[in-house]
Amino acid sequence: MKVKELQLKDSQDLVSHIGELKEKLYEKKMTAITGNLKETSDIKNLRKEIAISKTLLNQKQRSS
Repeated sequence: MKVKELQLKDSQDLVSHIGELKEKLYEKKMTAITGNLKETSDIKNLRKEIAISKTLLNQKQRSS
């Protein structure tokens, strides 16, 4: 997702989005361990999106 799209979400949506991303990241890591992962950059991109989402969530909580 784009940062602007994430900024429009409220705190609850961001929390659920982070949870979904963490599940996807876990699945990708398990696939990488078995050696079946084709796109290793997916792990990097998921970690980056989780970090962005957490940052936005923290900013929203501080401003509230």
